[in-house]
Amino acid sequence: MGRSPCSERVTHYLDQTFYNLTTVALHDWRTYAEMRNLAHEKYGINMTEVHLPSGTLEQVRQITPCPLGWCL
Repeated sequence: MGRSPCSERVTHYLDQTFYNLTTVALHDWRTYAEMRNLAHEKYGINMTEVHLPSGTLEQVRQITPCPLGWCL
């Protein structure tokens, strides 16, 4: 049996929300992973695992050119 359009929208919304929250607060990634697992266990929702590149802002600044001297 296929998934309903409503359940696909809910899954997409949760995926997007957990991803966005993880990018804003990297230290909370484990909390969002637990919430994702709980959604799967209780409601059968299969969501995407969030895999962000490891590193620091300083590492990104070293490899990314800064337009017009915007970098500090």
